[in-house]
Parts: sequence; structure tokens; C-alpha cells
Amino acid sequence: MKINHIQRFFLGFCATLLFLTACAKLVQIFMDPAAVRAPDPIVHQFQTGVFLLMVATIEFVIVALIVGNTPLSTKYLSITIISICFGVYRYAAFASGKINCSCMGLWSQKYPILSQLLLLSLVVMLTGGLAGLCWSIMKERRRPMNLQEAAR
Repeated sequence: MKINHIQRFFLGFCATLLFLTACAKLVQIFMDPAAVRAPDPIVHQFQTGVFLLMVATIEFVIVALIVGNTPLSTKYLSITIISICFGVYRYAAFASGKINCSCMGLWSQKYPILSQLLLLSLVVMLTGGLAGLCWSIMKERRRPMNLQEAAR
């Protein structure tokens, strides 16, 4: 399926943002070893460092899916799923009184505006991921069958 300019920009935006946040999480692990030994403020079963490493790994995998040769619906589905997960985490953080998330490591704590920009980016990723997923599924359903599929 051919990707238009808006889709290419959106997928590039998502891949860049996920790559940067994953790198920031890795930097956090190495820059602040004392803080990463404490339990995560939301998911208490994990140390912060382990949780950051798991999330960074998932972000790198999704970046690989976005830039790799995967179907368009898979790209949008992965963006939608990680956006929902991030949204649930942010809601839990907000409900527990933690205003700034640690999604950019030390920088989101030092610069609170960065946390707000990431929240806006989360909304864009979720909205665009859902819209792109619906569009790509509808586009695949309207695709004409090839001769082998028609023979079945």
C-alpha cells in the first residue's frame, strides 16, 4: 500500500518521538543509578530502572516496526497500543498526584513544559494511530483480489 505525505510525516514523527524517549530512558538509567533502584511510583512491582529498560526496549521495537517493512496496519496498531499504554500510565500517575511523568527521564523532571508537550504528543499519537488503523483496514478490505484469491 502506498503511503502519502501525511502518513509518512506522522509515522516519522512517531518513530522519532519514540526513539528519543527510549534514549532518554536509557540515559536516565545510567545517569541516576540511585533513583533507578527505587520502586516505580506507579508500577510498584518493578524497580524504576528495570521498568524504564523494559519500556525503552518496547519503544525501540515499535520504532523498528514503524521504519521496517511491515504492513501499514501493523505500524498503526503498534502506535495505538503503546499510546493506550502510555495514556493509562499517565492517568494512573495523575490520579496518584504525580504531575510530571518520567517518560523523558531527568529532562521531564527538570523542565515541566516537556512533560506537557509529551502529553500533547501522546494525544496526537493516539488519535493518529486510531485514524490510521481504521483507514488502513478499510483500504485493505477494498483492495481487489488477485487471481489466486479469486480461484479459492
